[in-house]
Amino acid sequence: MDAELWTRLRLSLQRAMWESVTSDLRGVAIALDDAERPAFRVRFLYAGAVGDLQEELVSLVETYLVSDFNEVPDSLTTSFSVIPHAARELEEGEHWFFLRWEPEAEESVRPGHTRRATAAEGHGTYESGTGDREALTSGTIEIDDWLARQRNLLEALVGVTVTSWDGVEMAIREDSGDGPQFTDPQVRFLQLAWLRLRSGPDEQTIGVYQGDGWFGLCVEAAGRPSPQDCYGIMRWRALDLPVGRIDGVKIDFDEGTLARITLTIDGRDLLLVAGEVCETLDGRLEVHRLDESVLVFRDPVEAEKVHWM
Repeated sequence: MDAELWTRLRLSLQRAMWESVTSDLRGVAIALDDAERPAFRVRFLYAGAVGDLQEELVSLVETYLVSDFNEVPDSLTTSFSVIPHAARELEEGEHWFFLRWEPEAEESVRPGHTRRATAAEGHGTYESGTGDREALTSGTIEIDDWLARQRNLLEALVGVTVTSWDGVEMAIREDSGDGPQFTDPQVRFLQLAWLRLRSGPDEQTIGVYQGDGWFGLCVEAAGRPSPQDCYGIMRWRALDLPVGRIDGVKIDFDEGTLARITLTIDGRDLLLVAGEVCETLDGRLEVHRLDESVLVFRDPVEAEKVHWM
């Protein structure tokens, strides 16, 4: 599998589907086939009969993806399927891009916890999502149990000695003629897709997951793109962050979501916040909380100065 094409497919599909998630869409499965002419497969799974609206939305997504990928004519072939009442089983080579959470009709749980989360092998391996921001992957466990597992994984970092950091940085502004902009005087923090801490031969990755309407932070075990797979608004870089022994981990929840992590490293606090810097139409920058990036504050005091949206 071509790692660069896989990364591009996921990012492109996220943009293409942002306005195309209807209430009856139950899942979207994707696969990237290895071939002389690379091809991707996308399957849309609906709960009921497929009508003109569903067909039109799928057609729009396909048109977007084809135009997004085909800088060189015929550089990528496509295969789209629309399947009503389909069983939620992945075919060979497929991964969930979108899988709707379903409420459990037979149980009554407290407000804010009426849905089930998904996870793979006990870890919250959430992909980029779309539309109403519901999440995906395979296997099902209670969201409370999953968050408890995340807490345990984070608290297990106490005593670990961090030797280095790296990650994928996300641009603050997209290309305006001079290329993507990664820094701005008013942004006194880093915006990352994910970051990784290394401790000798061991490592741990912190990224984002998608809850019921919000993004939060999570420990991720999934593999990540290599440096050559990052381009455009993404860049891979070593990070100048505190190193040394992790003496403490503080976790804060907001809206039932794991919103902030404070790591105390060799006496210094490093704050991680789920959020994102968004550029407005008039060029201003807004900082949104509980959004789809990891914001890294070397000085937690700077987070108190941010006007959060």
